Amino acid sequence: MVTKAFDLEIVTDLSSEAFIAALKRFFSRRGKSERIFSDNATNFVGTQLELKRLREIMSNCVSNLSKFLCEERVEWSLIPPRAPNHGGLWEAGVKAVKYHLRRVMGNLRFTYEEFLTILNQIEGVLNSRPLYPLSCDPGDFDALTPGHFLVGRPITAIAEPSLTEVSDNRLKVWQKQTKIVRQIWKRWSNNYLSTLQNRNKWYFQKNNVKIHDMVILKEDNLPVCNWPLGKILEVYHDLSPIKNVWSMVAERLPCQHTSVTTVDELWHRIEAAWASIPAHVIQSLFESMLKRISCVIIARGGCSGLWRMFR
Repeated sequence: MVTKAFDLEIVTDLSSEAFIAALKRFFSRRGKSERIFSDNATNFVGTQLELKRLREIMSNCVSNLSKFLCEERVEWSLIPPRAPNHGGLWEAGVKAVKYHLRRVMGNLRFTYEEFLTILNQIEGVLNSRPLYPLSCDPGDFDALTPGHFLVGRPITAIAEPSLTEVSDNRLKVWQKQTKIVRQIWKRWSNNYLSTLQNRNKWYFQKNNVKIHDMVILKEDNLPVCNWPLGKILEVYHDLSPIKNVWSMVAERLPCQHTSVTTVDELWHRIEAAWASIPAHVIQSLFESMLKRISCVIIARGGCSGLWRMFR
């Protein structure tokens, strides 16, 4: 199994000394890495003048970093130049953080300590996401998270009041930080849940959820780092109107040896088969489906979305 976790660091500049300091902080908290992958410096070169200047800077930077990593017995690998797709694994994480951070913070200014606090809380949010069920026990509702790999347990947050509806000019500095983290949590968690279960067209067949599958319940105004989990107790296999209606039409399609040569001919045959189905049969089909759907909605609390959990 392969997974990813996030560690966000602040540096005062892009020098090799600042990078080594950030790397030492990372090693001290997370442990020493065996391999490090990073972008190639030439990816950021824009003009001829900048190219020459950055080559000189990066030559010294690579020399210092190589010496430090050699002493620490860490292998450092660079992706090919102008090939950001080779770093898609970490680029996706960086994009997720920057996208929501820019839209929520905007032009707000914070001190180094305040911004570090916000980043650390965002890091906890990203590393709290459920990945897999922790065990096969039907009564176990715990999920494996990146926090288990980092600290050995799920990452939680301090319970704080929601300040999203309060104007910024009425908030203190620490309350603004709380509001920013909560807004990022709400935006990112909704986006993460949407990626877990893509909505394809009905003609793409997908495996249905099974009994004892663990799912994430989508609720509004959840506390930060709170992922309500549940398990499937019963599955209704006939909730798809397309599957049921098509089954009835297929039963009434006349068995003919002549092949269908045009789409119009096939459509006329299906229309004729549909017209031959008694009205009370169709009515009973949809009534039974509505009853089952209403039972599912009531069992899920009326408005909860349901996502099957998978990486």
